[in-house]
Amino acid sequence: MQVTKLELFSKTQLMKQMALFTILVILITLTSCSTYQYVTLEDAPSQDENASTSIKDSVEVAYTFTGDGGNIVIHIRNNSENPIMVDKTKSNLIKGEKTIPFWEDKSVITASSTTRQSHVDEGDYYTNTDGQIIKNETLLFIPPASKGELIGPKIQTNFLDPSPDADIQKILIPTPSGSYKGEQVQFENNNSPHQFRVFLTLAKYGSDDKPFFIDKTFNATTLTNTSVKPANFNKSGDKHFYIKEATGFGTFMGGVAAVGALVILLVSQD
Repeated sequence: MQVTKLELFSKTQLMKQMALFTILVILITLTSCSTYQYVTLEDAPSQDENASTSIKDSVEVAYTFTGDGGNIVIHIRNNSENPIMVDKTKSNLIKGEKTIPFWEDKSVITASSTTRQSHVDEGDYYTNTDGQIIKNETLLFIPPASKGELIGPKIQTNFLDPSPDADIQKILIPTPSGSYKGEQVQFENNNSPHQFRVFLTLAKYGSDDKPFFIDKTFNATTLTNTSVKPANFNKSGDKHFYIKEATGFGTFMGGVAAVGALVILLVSQD
């Protein structure tokens, strides 16, 4: 059986493309190199609050911080006999002297489309699109004897730095696939360099009473830096979150992968 030059060229091109594609896959895999910082928060020591009112005493608030960056979820239970309102425009996350509002003036558009073929002319198609615009309301209404949920901004998107004199410990972190190295620093609750405040403004619905405020402070007491992914990091409780950052090597390899993709595209066209 004779092999023509065209067939040989086609096989050579296919092998070349497969080899280049394999290299690209390896490069993309290397770009996934990331490091994580796991943050543990604790309630700051309580302080005397101003002007406690009967309705304020009937409001229970629980805080959850989870996921990448510490997504804030606040569970508010109204045990009073009156409806209450939470004013998102006057509720904030406070980091140092910077305030981040709970409310943003934006809307979310959701849509779905279905396409069907005409029964009369098979060449004709009809598309129906349904959608809705979800506006971010400025107020959260909570009826008596019920619970409402308030979603806030992320706490932190960049790694938190330990204090200059912090005692950084080398640790081993157990995972299902073995132990991995990590670095950990711990702070006393009342001496943490990283504090986060959540300030809420609430009012009795349909009343001329002055609004009341709930001001809660949280301290970062443990910072753990490691390459262990969140699914394998053993943590418990509702005041833990992580921050993900690409390593320098991962960022570099990301650029290499982009160049590699361009080279593969050009070579495959030869």
